Amino acid sequence: MASTFTEALLLLNKWRSESTSVVMLQAVTCPIAGGSAGVLSRMTGRISFIEDGTGLFTFVSPNEDFSIVSPAGCEYGYNAQFTFPPNLAKLVPKSEDSMLCILFPNDTRLMIFEV
Repeated sequence: MASTFTEALLLLNKWRSESTSVVMLQAVTCPIAGGSAGVLSRMTGRISFIEDGTGLFTFVSPNEDFSIVSPAGCEYGYNAQFTFPPNLAKLVPKSEDSMLCILFPNDTRLMIFEV
C-alpha cells in the first residue's frame, strides 16, 4: 500500500508503464449534511498520464470517460479511511499490496487498485 507521495508516484508509474487495468472508487461526502450524504462512484480503466512534479494524473476508462486527479495537499493512507456498507464490501480488494488511497483536504477519498 502506498502511504507517501513518493510511493504513490511509483505505483501510478508502474500501472501506467504496464498499462494495468485498475479500479478507481471515489467517495464524496457532503459536509452540509454532516457527512451523511454523498456519492460513491466506481470506474475501471487505466492511468494514461502522470506529471512527476505535482503527481497530477489522468485516469481513462475504455469508453474514454476520464478523471483528472490533482493530489496536491493530499494524504495517503490505508483503506481503514474508507467505510463502505457491508453490501458494497465486494468492491474493495482483498489485498492491499497494489492499492493507492488518497484523502483530499475536502474529505473526498479515492481508492485505486488493480483489477
